[in-house]
Amino acid sequence: MKPALLVAFVAALVASSHAHRRHVARRTRSHQSASAPASKPAPREPAIAGRVTRSFGGMAVENAIVRASVVVDGAAAAKPAASAVTDAYGAYRLDGLAPGRYAVTAIEQRPNAPPIHMAGIDWKTVDDLAPKTIAVDVAGGAPASADFPLDQGGRATVTVLTPEGKRERGQLVTLERSPLDPLEPRDLVPLRPLDEGGQAKFDQLEAETYVARATTSDGSRSAVSEPFRAESNRESTVVVRWPATHPLRVRCVGADGSAAAADSVVAVNDAGRTVATARAGADGRAELKVPRGKLKIVARAGTRSGSTEIAVGDAAADVVVNLGASDSRPK
Repeated sequence: MKPALLVAFVAALVASSHAHRRHVARRTRSHQSASAPASKPAPREPAIAGRVTRSFGGMAVENAIVRASVVVDGAAAAKPAASAVTDAYGAYRLDGLAPGRYAVTAIEQRPNAPPIHMAGIDWKTVDDLAPKTIAVDVAGGAPASADFPLDQGGRATVTVLTPEGKRERGQLVTLERSPLDPLEPRDLVPLRPLDEGGQAKFDQLEAETYVARATTSDGSRSAVSEPFRAESNRESTVVVRWPATHPLRVRCVGADGSAAAADSVVAVNDAGRTVATARAGADGRAELKVPRGKLKIVARAGTRSGSTEIAVGDAAADVVVNLGASDSRPK
């Protein structure tokens, strides 16, 4: 056989051998695949996923915070179980959740971002969008879907007045949903001090009903406004007027009737809210400024305490609290 033909014959033989081995390997893998039981995919952890957009125009809201809080007995837990920030498409995903119900809140962040120049117009990247909270049920398998089309928020200017109609200073103001929404985080509306003009301004408000609450800096007294409804892209003017107060002279006594100092003397209204606080000195005397109505006066001195109830009218009143008994009556 000529050398050239011999080389060609050997090459063909080698190629045929390789092809045969590949064919056998393919048949073997196919047989193993057919006979072996199919492996189950690993279960996926519960998750929530979706998008945050502007309800007007549907544009994505980038860099929004989305957080989920476990719902227990119908109310959202104070501490979020998971949080995420939306991407450039407004998308987010919350992983690592246990099965159950969650209150999920989307909040537009407000960085000092420059406007976007588009179609010859400078568009704001922050639109004062109102946050939104929805309830989402989470189980295993595919992520629960929760999309948030955010509306432009409302605004409110709150003025706090004395009983005589003068503007107050140095107090704190917040807004509360009326009635309270147990799913909504308590920190959505911040606590703000009154400015030099005796006002506090709020924005990014949902189209809901609120009351404004003014509180003294020491937290001892508070007053609320009439309910008002915030409207998208509109300003609400709200007034909180402190009720007229009247002197309530308190005398604390021990079991033997002698004067007793008290660490705290507190007046509580029918709603269970503290309306005034004071301390009683060695002479056992303290004076509170309280509004009209039925009040419970509670005095404490170390491990001893006593209380009494009194209906306050338009004049000064006197009451005795016995620290040696669980309850005493006004004198």
